[in-house]
Amino acid sequence: MKKLKEAIGEASIFCDNHGVMLSAIVEAKGFDRVKLMESAVESININDDNKARYLFLSDTVWQLYKAILPDKLANEYVLICTPIRKIADMIRSYIEPPDISGIMQKVEKLLDESIAAEGYLIHSPVGEYRTDHRYDLSTIDFDKLQKKFRKSNKRTEAEILRRLLEVKLYKMIQLNQSRFDYVERLQRLIDDYNSGSLNVDEFFK
Repeated sequence: MKKLKEAIGEASIFCDNHGVMLSAIVEAKGFDRVKLMESAVESININDDNKARYLFLSDTVWQLYKAILPDKLANEYVLICTPIRKIADMIRSYIEPPDISGIMQKVEKLLDESIAAEGYLIHSPVGEYRTDHRYDLSTIDFDKLQKKFRKSNKRTEAEILRRLLEVKLYKMIQLNQSRFDYVERLQRLIDDYNSGSLNVDEFFK
């Protein structure tokens, strides 16, 4: 029990230092609580090291909390442990690329059509991997994407875009390995963002 209290205290201090008030999240209800947690994700989502630190603290809290179950004393900690865990789940939903292993098993079938007159085209994985539909990367509506970025939590939107790009670039490399330069360019941007030499607006642009 003592270790759990210490872990919660450490996670709370981390959150306080980033403008996240766990007590306010605990007290909030419904939509207000969701908005506060989304704001917490945005505040924590400064760089990869910061996210990793929070996820470590959250995992420690949750593991210690589960370790004392089914002790009734756990009930007094559930209100604080739950939002700590939920925020971590939200962060992971943005930073962890979707599982595309099933898609990649079928990439070999696409090699003959990897380069076409229309540019780099990949199949669109909607449900089952469809062979009757193509997705043209040149059709992305960047104006719409920028408008959403300006209105939303910027760090979170930048994180979503980063993960989408990583998946798309991975698929492109499977089709044409000469495009690895795109991956290197993206990694340089990520490194600069993590080091603080690029702010979120510059990174997104």
